[in-house]
Amino acid sequence: MTKTITLLDGGLGQELIKRSTAPPHPLWSTHVMMTEPELVSAVHRDFCEAGARVICLNTYAVSRFRLNTYVPDESLENMLALSHRVAAAGIEAAHCSEPVSVVASLPPLNASYDHTVAPNHESAYEQYQELIQLGRFLMHSWRILRRGWRRKRSGFTKISQKGLKTPPKL
Repeated sequence: MTKTITLLDGGLGQELIKRSTAPPHPLWSTHVMMTEPELVSAVHRDFCEAGARVICLNTYAVSRFRLNTYVPDESLENMLALSHRVAAAGIEAAHCSEPVSVVASLPPLNASYDHTVAPNHESAYEQYQELIQLGRFLMHSWRILRRGWRRKRSGFTKISQKGLKTPPKL
């Protein structure tokens, strides 16, 4: 009997601390993604080249509350889309012979390791529901793009995103 082991990626935030020269920021990995997206893509690439076949999007600090608090000009939708783009760039650069899956996680909404600022149940439910709905839209778009890449056997060729529907308004 043969057992298959699927490797997940590693600690993205720790790798970014090691590689980035940016000073600490409350949105740490998100801030690095905004200012040095190529660095996040490079970490995703390196995880793939090391054998990871599941990449987690860089969404640990992506919540409406955190964005409104620290970068009010950035939208939740744009940050989620950016996390997809930098992951796609890293996966593409790895030239993996096997498929790479992409997953997302639900972040702590207001802060890490501080229950005193946690939203109440109803508010948390609404915020997580929004993240899940936006995530589903983006993951569906991701699958469309991945199908477009697979159709072109001469390396990875992206298809246009112009035909994708806009995220649902919540």
